[in-house]
Amino acid sequence: VKMCIVAAEKKHKNLEILGRLSESFLLSLERQHFSLEIVGVTSSYLAEKGVPLKPYITCHGRRTRAETLSIIENSDLLLLPSYTEGNPKVAWEAVQLGTLPVLSTTLTFSGFTHREYPYRFDPRDPNDFVNTVQKAAREFMGVRMNDYFLVSDKDDVRDLYESAYSEIL
Repeated sequence: VKMCIVAAEKKHKNLEILGRLSESFLLSLERQHFSLEIVGVTSSYLAEKGVPLKPYITCHGRRTRAETLSIIENSDLLLLPSYTEGNPKVAWEAVQLGTLPVLSTTLTFSGFTHREYPYRFDPRDPNDFVNTVQKAAREFMGVRMNDYFLVSDKDDVRDLYESAYSEIL
């Protein structure tokens, strides 16, 4: 299973949660050939946050929009552990690209049925994060994202994002 995170070197992005994962979970990722690509931060920032730099974790640093979208598109899961985001465009982009978002329960935004979405976790609880990632990894191929997001492959994500965001303002 290929996973990715698009983040920045900011506290609200909650990358610290990766440093609080159990060693047994990290070993299971390695045994099951999971990979995690992190865009937008340096490996030194991750190390500062206590994130173990394992061979299956690739830190890309800042990338162009096209490179970032390519990483999302080639992933099975987008992990979004942030405490706050506003209206996260990266979640919309992931849905349009066919990548299942795994979202923090603190994120609520227009155009998303957050009360029913089964791939949400408490961003303060690394065990809940692990359980949700494992559930999403087992089920991602059978999920119909149009059941939860007002986005389909035919929609222009930028127009939908801007429309949903303007409703909040």
